[in-house]
Order: sequence, then structure tokens, then C-alpha cells
Amino acid sequence: MKRYAVIGFVAISIGLTLLVLAIRPWQVRPGVTKANFDRIENGMTVANVEAIFGQSSLECSQTSVIWTAWYSRDGDTACVVFVRDVVADKTWKDSTETFAAKIQRRLKRPAR
Repeated sequence: MKRYAVIGFVAISIGLTLLVLAIRPWQVRPGVTKANFDRIENGMTVANVEAIFGQSSLECSQTSVIWTAWYSRDGDTACVVFVRDVVADKTWKDSTETFAAKIQRRLKRPAR
């Protein structure tokens, strides 16, 4: 009986370990994703945000205010407003492309 309890405990421990490893990413990859967008907080510097997203795709500035946009491969848009080089506001806009259109775009071969 004790033997079955030990085997059950080991099996449950292995199962829980695999579940945690599957759910939790090992590393956060830079790029324009909703998960990375959620990591951005007011007060972060331009360098902090660029470390998360990479180089910006579009930047407009006026005096000490800078509007910066990043675009994902799927058409999502992350806009961040910097005031004196720190994050003051951010917005996320999901792509309007349908799931079927995304699949079709990814399956197309590049022109030669």
C-alpha cells in the first residue's frame, strides 16, 4: 500500500512539474505582442520599451512629447507616448485581419 502511495506521489509531482513548464514561458522574447505590451508601465524609459519591443516603426515628436508606434507581424499596433523620455501613456489596437486571412498570409510563399 505504501508503495502505491509513493508511486502516486511521484506521478502527480511529475505531472504538476510538466504543467508548470508548459504554462510558464522560459524566456520573454522581444517583439510586439500583447504580453510584452502589458509589461510596459508608466515611468519606463525609451530604452526600456525598446528592449521589450525592439526599434520603433514610427515616431512623431513635438517638444518634449514623443508618440511612438510598433507594429506586429499580425497587424496589431502598440502606441506609446513618452513625455521627457518616460512612458506617460500606452494603447493597444488588435489587428482587424481575420484568423483565416492570417493563416492564408502565412501560407503564401514569397515571390521569387
